[in-house]
Amino acid sequence: LTHPYILRRMREEIRRIGQRKRGAEIVIELPLLHEKRLGKMFDHVVTVSCRRPIQRKRWVKRGGSSEELKRRMAAQLPLSYKERQSDFIIDNNGSVRETHAQVVAVWKAIHRDQRKEPRWQIKK
Repeated sequence: LTHPYILRRMREEIRRIGQRKRGAEIVIELPLLHEKRLGKMFDHVVTVSCRRPIQRKRWVKRGGSSEELKRRMAAQLPLSYKERQSDFIIDNNGSVRETHAQVVAVWKAIHRDQRKEPRWQIKK
C-alpha cells in the first residue's frame, strides 16, 4: 500500500540531490528491491548474502519470533536469484570485521567504475 508513495518520494529525492550536487553519491537500502524488480533504477546493486541458519540464529538473538521470520522469508525471492541480479555480493556469514572488509572493497570497486552515467540524469 505504501510502496508507490515511497518509491515516488525516493525518485524525487534522488533527482533533487542529483540536481543540487552533480556526481553526488546516494546509497539506498531498499527492502524488496528484487521482488519489485527495481534494480534497473540504480547504477549498482549490492546484495548482502547470509545463509538461512545464520539468519535464524541472528533473528532469534534479536528477539524475533519463528513465525515472523518464516513470513518474511516466504515474501522474499530466493537468495540465489538476488545474487544473480546483483553487481556485487557481500557475504555476511562471517564476523563484522570480515563483512566490513568486503563493504570497503565493494565501495572501492564502485568508485573505479566511473564510466557509467548516473541514472538519475537518464530517467527524468
